[in-house]
Amino acid sequence: MKENPNTFQSLDPSALSRPSQCPPGMVHVPAGSFLMGSETGAEFESPVHEVDIDSFFMDAAPVTNRQFEDFVRATDHRTDAERAGAAWGFRDGRFHNVVGLTWRSYASPFRDDHPVVLVSWNDADAYARWAGKTLPTETQWEYAARGGLAQKQYPWGDDAPNGTQCNFSRKPEEIPPTTPARAYPPNAWGLYDMVGNVWQWCRDWYQPEAYSISVTPDPARSFSGEYRVRRGGAWNVIQAFRLRTANRGAMSPQAFAPNLGFRCVAEACGNLDSDQLPFSEEQTVLQTQQELVGHPPGNARLTEVAAILDELRPAMQADGGNIELVSVQGGIVLVSLHGTCLACPSASLTLKDGIERTLRGRLPWLQHVVRVGKEVTT
Repeated sequence: MKENPNTFQSLDPSALSRPSQCPPGMVHVPAGSFLMGSETGAEFESPVHEVDIDSFFMDAAPVTNRQFEDFVRATDHRTDAERAGAAWGFRDGRFHNVVGLTWRSYASPFRDDHPVVLVSWNDADAYARWAGKTLPTETQWEYAARGGLAQKQYPWGDDAPNGTQCNFSRKPEEIPPTTPARAYPPNAWGLYDMVGNVWQWCRDWYQPEAYSISVTPDPARSFSGEYRVRRGGAWNVIQAFRLRTANRGAMSPQAFAPNLGFRCVAEACGNLDSDQLPFSEEQTVLQTQQELVGHPPGNARLTEVAAILDELRPAMQADGGNIELVSVQGGIVLVSLHGTCLACPSASLTLKDGIERTLRGRLPWLQHVVRVGKEVTT
């Protein structure tokens, strides 16, 4: 397939009109074909080859400390770093093995929205399975990172990184200088931190010659090996070439580092069977409510949202309606609308263009505002 390097890759036309129907916190990545790899990078990035890929859903941002804490609370999972009793970190002006260092060392309340680090491939895979997802294949990761840009070096194009597109070239500190997920602009498909901030585990076993011996869409099913793939670069990367979408790296699946995290993908929305209905707003609400059980919301976020809704409430009450805050979980706000504002045909428009727009303008961490319940009080 010959492509103009300034155009988007080929997409499945039906994917362009298909509603995203995304689970909370995920982005729909459309089916299509693209040119994977690079002829101008390292030898193991070539040959460039065309890949056809099915649609999937990907976490909009890397998994955060808050999300990983939910997983640990629900499962009592102990990370490989916790089992080892020490981890590689920056202490006393140098890098060395620090006794007792784990992901928890950096998961303070002020870093709830930062990517979780010091997690091995094994830990990331365990989280993904618990969440009903998987780690992305290397092919899925690169396709998503390109965001539709054909043969461009970075998720934003060919301009060299300058500090405005992603978090990189930061000096080591006792607390890793990660930034909150979504702190930098997303790529064209709405995916944040595809490069920079933290390296991201992929599902595949790493093989340097993978592109030479196989061009299948999912090398994760084709190889075994000693190392797992990591992609995307991190906060301490100083070489721009490591931030390219085609750049490949690898680490032992038992390894963990203060610059290494992950994100997940889902092959089918909500793990629905083919004879079930598409993922609907009601199913989204149900899944979100189920995830809330046993996971108390962050008090700081709850207070933030409640204060803003208190400002909106008088105007809604003047029209005979009301809004109540149900809960806050991560970046998802659940609200209940009552009265004429819910009975009105424009209720969803009010929710999205009124309430959600107001919240989004003041809460940088917000992902979704979800309406719970259909009861109407008049």
